Amino acid sequence: MRSLRQKAEGRRVLALRVKRVLGARELLVELLDRLHHALERVAHVAETIGRVLEPGCELVVAVAELARGVLRLEVVAEKRGDGVRVRRSRA
Repeated sequence: MRSLRQKAEGRRVLALRVKRVLGARELLVELLDRLHHALERVAHVAETIGRVLEPGCELVVAVAELARGVLRLEVVAEKRGDGVRVRRSRA
């Protein structure tokens, strides 16, 4: 049978182990919480960048559609052969 001293030592060791496990669990929760907040901030930044770039993207699409329309008019004019020639500027 174990002596009172051994039992007390066993309880002390067990208490330290529980304390370490709880401390590790609290640390893990803290790390996950901080990671969650960091990811939320990244999501907000990405959303803001998307909102800032959206008008620029719309402008690029509008310019591309305009260029396509001009090229289509040029092809139609050449096919009709009505003497209208669109010269491309050399940049």
